[in-house]
Amino acid sequence: MVGKVKVRFDHHLTTNNKLTEPVVKIYGDKAQLFKKGEELGHFEFGSTIVMLTKEPLKVTVGAAVRLGEAINS
Repeated sequence: MVGKVKVRFDHHLTTNNKLTEPVVKIYGDKAQLFKKGEELGHFEFGSTIVMLTKEPLKVTVGAAVRLGEAINS
């Protein structure tokens, strides 16, 4: 069970916010740069996996993705 994932660079961006539509934010040139080992964010009660990509992925919201399964971009 995962509570929330919060990122340090955007206090309004969080998981499990009960919205009916997913939120997509593209930061582009205004994206914050991080140094090696610097905190990106934190988990609140539980754990999950977060994957950052350069391009949006074609994944259906709510679909299960299993370990080793390919995700098409």
